[in-house]
Amino acid sequence: MLPERMEYLRIRRALSMTAGSTSDYDLNAGAPRIATGRAKPASVLMPLIERSGEVHVILTKRAGNLKNHAGQISFPGGKADPEDRNSLATALREAQEEIGLATTQVRILGRCAQHRTSTGFVVTPFVGVVTLPFVAQPLASEVDEVFEVPFNYLLNPKHYRIERKRIGGFNRRYYVSEFENRYIWGATARILFELASRMAAA
Repeated sequence: MLPERMEYLRIRRALSMTAGSTSDYDLNAGAPRIATGRAKPASVLMPLIERSGEVHVILTKRAGNLKNHAGQISFPGGKADPEDRNSLATALREAQEEIGLATTQVRILGRCAQHRTSTGFVVTPFVGVVTLPFVAQPLASEVDEVFEVPFNYLLNPKHYRIERKRIGGFNRRYYVSEFENRYIWGATARILFELASRMAAA
């Protein structure tokens, strides 16, 4: 068996560090809150894939007709189903449904801190390595596009900033990262920034 890539060892180490949870409300203390008891469980997968010797993150652009987060860039993922054994099962099922990534092609490295969104979800993010070969097969009803961003770019905290926008009658602040013509913001950017910060400290 080949030795594990240094990036993956660093990720495992960072994910093993004790960490609490993050929230959209971290930057918006005065924003109206959805009651904790009404928050819906969801999971996402941060899939890592090697291209030409470099690690990339697989991301999706959500379909424009979806009820939640339409048109936004996100990880494969979604709400928990009653049939899901646990939060990891949710993330893997959603990744298979949304981009055609078979469960057997994913090696899980660990779990990021849970993230609570202002839209009423508690999201559990997992990081996993994709076994090659893999060609995405996006689910047209939910995904407009599948693309990849170099992982090292997203691991640089300097590539993130905080912006402000009026949403739901409140001026909300949120994290943003841009790569070429991709505008990554909200929960996805927050999860990436949290991992980047943990890896910088590991």
